[in-house]
Amino acid sequence: MCFVVFTSDKYLSLLHGFSELFNKYWDPNQHVHVLGFKEPSFKLPSNFEFISAGKEEDFEPKAFCGPFEPILKDLPGETLTYFLEDTFLISPLRKETYLKAKELIIEGKAHKVQLFWGGPEQYTKTLPYDETFRVFPQNLNYRCNLAPSVINKEYFLQYFTQSFTVWEFELYNMERARNDQANILVSWRDPISPWFNVVRHGRFNNEQWTRIEQSNENRFAWNKFQFIDNSDMDIFLRYKNWTAAEQ
Repeated sequence: MCFVVFTSDKYLSLLHGFSELFNKYWDPNQHVHVLGFKEPSFKLPSNFEFISAGKEEDFEPKAFCGPFEPILKDLPGETLTYFLEDTFLISPLRKETYLKAKELIIEGKAHKVQLFWGGPEQYTKTLPYDETFRVFPQNLNYRCNLAPSVINKEYFLQYFTQSFTVWEFELYNMERARNDQANILVSWRDPISPWFNVVRHGRFNNEQWTRIEQSNENRFAWNKFQFIDNSDMDIFLRYKNWTAAEQ
């Protein structure tokens, strides 16, 4: 089992906040591979290992699949837990549920388990799987996505196309992933590990942050689990004026 965080040169500074909240809410002893291009100029926590795919300019603009596929193939094990660097964790890992998810994938009963539920339009269409998980219907949109998940590595890599960006990976695989017979699961009652997209369209996620500021409970979305703890507010606010263009 490997843990992977994907990043790119303009987004490197987000690793400060990501790693701090990962170590707070997941496990500071969990080894994490950071897959990127240029090494960060700052020191990552000791449990984070940076792996460079080379110079970003040697690949097609915003390339995702081409640079990282060879690295993923070389990582040990058949199961991955992956994140993007802008998906900041916001509450403690539900370890028992996570271990059940990992076991289902190792046993070949599931291909992917998302760490959060997705949007309401997705979650409300899921079907019962067992007492812990629900399953995405075969015809649901965005079965293939880069939302933080634990996944069978071979299944993940079958959707990699050399030239795809992150956006293209999700968009162009939407139709391919329908009716692929894979079991894509989410937890039933409590999400495994909620997160907040600190960046949207290359800048701080002001749309959801405005909801936080207008909420008495720091909530930003459709359920009680999507909120920012007061103790973490300063970490998020470091990026209030962040834009990819200025990095």
